Amino acid sequence: MFALAQQNVRVITNTTISRNFGRYKQERPQSVRSADVKENEALKQLKQAWKNFSTDVHGEYNPTYIKYPIQELEEGYSNALKAIKNINYSAEDVEKFSIMLAEFQEDQEEENFSGKAGLFLSALINSGKDENYVVHTKHLALPVDYLAYRNTKNVRVIGDVRHNFAELMSNGSGSVNGNALSSCGLHLIGGLVLINGDVRANLGDCMKGGRIIVNGNTSFRIGYHMEGGGIILRGNTYPESYVGHEMKGGWILIYSNVLRGTAGASMSGGFIKIHGNLEYAGAHMKGGKIYIVGNCENIGYQMQGGEIHIQGDGFTSLDSVFGGKIYHRGKLICSR
Repeated sequence: MFALAQQNVRVITNTTISRNFGRYKQERPQSVRSADVKENEALKQLKQAWKNFSTDVHGEYNPTYIKYPIQELEEGYSNALKAIKNINYSAEDVEKFSIMLAEFQEDQEEENFSGKAGLFLSALINSGKDENYVVHTKHLALPVDYLAYRNTKNVRVIGDVRHNFAELMSNGSGSVNGNALSSCGLHLIGGLVLINGDVRANLGDCMKGGRIIVNGNTSFRIGYHMEGGGIILRGNTYPESYVGHEMKGGWILIYSNVLRGTAGASMSGGFIKIHGNLEYAGAHMKGGKIYIVGNCENIGYQMQGGEIHIQGDGFTSLDSVFGGKIYHRGKLICSR
């Protein structure tokens, strides 16, 4: 009965993600063309800087890279900053350059283009003199990774992003008028991330501050190893999602059911509220609070501390609870 709750967070493969989130597809390239952009001196220099910039960062999702940033990513970002040094450009130039990126897709493999494009645009935005930026991705045949990396400005993306949008973002805002594939808001420090589509997997892993709002759906990990900040999910979670696994702080609000999913497994701090039904809550929980507006089938398996509040029905025996408090409709029903 409690097998799912006792499992560790599993490795997410591309095959697994596609099976559970099959309706997510990268948008087809749209009619925006680099030929429509008139090249000025700044754009000429940016094109040359792009050619001079090299990075070993690839766009392939790496499930072992969760709790700590990889050295290659920091080095790639540093190389991008060096490549654009002393170039005078505007937010409008950055927007135009994002359109011109279509020219460079034919010259590079997908794994090289995706990471390079995201880090280069991130460096342009963070080093720019303006505060507000627009990036276009709808017209691109290849995806963009690591966009808004270490972001401190206000970035609006028109189209989809792939891996690690707004990673290590510390200030400002990052909005996507499209979908994000995985690891959105990884290691988020501050600012606001707004996704007006779906996040396919792994939302807000290891975040320490800031806010993430998703107006679409998501699946698998939500707030894994989270230490601070907040996540709001207005859409649905897909089956077998993990909400707040090993959570240490911060808050998560889910405005839907978490079907065949878990919330607060091994959490030691923070706050989770599920505005729907849930299957497993608080397994191995050590601290923090969980509120369930709907029903929950299994509560507090080997729970050691913290509080669980449930308004609905359906929970099983509480014999396996070792510590903490459980409330049903405001009434304390278990205190160990």
